Amino acid sequence: MRVPVVGRKKYSNPFSQASNSPIHTTRDKPSSKETETPPILILDPAILRPECLAQDRLVKWRPVQSPKIQLIRNDGRSITDILSEGLAENTRKSYAPGLRCYHQFCDAKDVAEIARAPASHTLIVEFVGSIIGFFAPSTIKGYYYSVDAWHRLHILPFPNAERELNLLLKAANVFAPPSSKKPKRAPITVQNIEAIHSLLNHSDPFDAAFYACLVTCFWSVSRLGEFTVERKDVTFDPKKHISINNLRDETDRNGNEVQILHLPSTKTERVNGEDVQWAQQSGVTDPVSALKHHLRINKPSSKEHLFSYTDKGLRVILSKKKFTDTLSKLTKKLNIFQVYGHSLRIGGTLEYLLRNVPFLVVKTMGCWKGDSFQIYLRRHGQVLASYIQDKPIFQQLLKELPPVRTSGE
Repeated sequence: MRVPVVGRKKYSNPFSQASNSPIHTTRDKPSSKETETPPILILDPAILRPECLAQDRLVKWRPVQSPKIQLIRNDGRSITDILSEGLAENTRKSYAPGLRCYHQFCDAKDVAEIARAPASHTLIVEFVGSIIGFFAPSTIKGYYYSVDAWHRLHILPFPNAERELNLLLKAANVFAPPSSKKPKRAPITVQNIEAIHSLLNHSDPFDAAFYACLVTCFWSVSRLGEFTVERKDVTFDPKKHISINNLRDETDRNGNEVQILHLPSTKTERVNGEDVQWAQQSGVTDPVSALKHHLRINKPSSKEHLFSYTDKGLRVILSKKKFTDTLSKLTKKLNIFQVYGHSLRIGGTLEYLLRNVPFLVVKTMGCWKGDSFQIYLRRHGQVLASYIQDKPIFQQLLKELPPVRTSGE
């Protein structure tokens, strides 16, 4: 089942009766990633929707109707618990605001508990239609799928409203609030990385780990979240996190060397993981030298995360937040704006494409499974410049250019 990622922003309250009316909420236990939908009404009854972590909400928020027979394994886990493992933790967490919004909508409309699940086709369409104009289309789509997932985890039928959803999402594009439009992620360039290098103290343990992560992630066009951890207090898990054991060197028959890092668990391959790779580069952005320097300074063991470092005498894993906060501070000093963690993946992709590396090779490097890779072609005309001239410079590679438009556009 394809799982879209939910966008998370705070917008106007779509269900409030008056702007000056009192608003009550059910407080959730804190979660580092979750941004809730606007607070609206008390979620009732609490026995069906108890306070819990965002990533547990799909399971612990129970519909009043559920199968009479719940399979209980020897380890005490129900079929719903097992089904939930089919969704990544970040996906379960990102679905939490959508499920909350659905019940807030039902509360506002006095929808009986028994009618909320299994929901009728009309109720789902009304729910999606009610939040148009308050959220971005990507958020609305995610909210729809969050209710879908909630039904499926509790083994209840969910109405197929895909056709109506597609029409409503087109309407949502028209009515989307300006605040819902995310600024474009600017690509980080090799020149930017060289400038960042000049601002760092390379004898500092954190700076060494940060820079090694930056250049290896850039040259392997990888997802930053798979090179870091969500929080610095996360316990290292070799089934999920990278370590020095996952690193190896290979040489092809022509003597070309490549460094390969096996990611134990990725967004698209949670169990078997995937390999990413990089090769030596000239200058200070060389990922091989930067990683070697980090290993010499921080000496991560085989039982630690690859990007572990020492901070005030304690061993710490490089977290995504720490990385992005540092990247933001450095780029602002350099007057480079709209740079985010994903800018590394965008920048690495564009660098290889501008070096005339075939599209399919770059797509393979970045472990793209679908057509999302094509967005880089639509947004960055410079990549296509050499291919659309009167006499294309790269005639052979022109045959490999994937279609720029996708169905439905």
